Amino acid sequence: MQRTKDSVLTATIELLGEMTFGRLTVDLISERSGVSRSTIYRYWKTVPELVSDAFDSAIGPEPVLTDEGSLREQLINLYSRAPDNITKSSWGRVLPALVAASNSNGPFANRLVEILDRRRVIIRKHIQNWIDRGDLKADTDPDWMIDAMSGIFYYRRLVTGASLHEEGLGEWIIDAVLNASYSDRYRKSLKD
Repeated sequence: MQRTKDSVLTATIELLGEMTFGRLTVDLISERSGVSRSTIYRYWKTVPELVSDAFDSAIGPEPVLTDEGSLREQLINLYSRAPDNITKSSWGRVLPALVAASNSNGPFANRLVEILDRRRVIIRKHIQNWIDRGDLKADTDPDWMIDAMSGIFYYRRLVTGASLHEEGLGEWIIDAVLNASYSDRYRKSLKD
């Protein structure tokens, strides 16, 4: 059962990397996955329901942040995986289709926001902990911080096509955001 579902989800992700969601049909998914239409409909009542599950499966595992290492080291470690996640994973392949679908008025409206917000909860929690500990300024907006750290990667992938793998790019982004967000107390501890 799970292997069948995985085959269908994989086929859906592959097809979404090749076409817009509006052209996707159960016939195409069935042909690509080798799973019959009736079996697909047994698990998913509609194509939008199937595509939503495919988007969810494409994003991969939740981000992992620990309290080990400095705040900077933790963020650099987390965001060092962003270029490969966005360019080489199934998430990167379906991202353009997901952006288009999410900006429509159809069944996927705001779907990208919902998917990403579940992941942002984890990062937001850690940022809030750093604020509470006094490492970051009290007026730091966790969502602005996340947008600033993530935005350049998505902008390059979806708008300019510039490389996400330039040497030092991730560190520069993290340093720029942290320089605007470090508390005076934390800055002093870095100098000591």
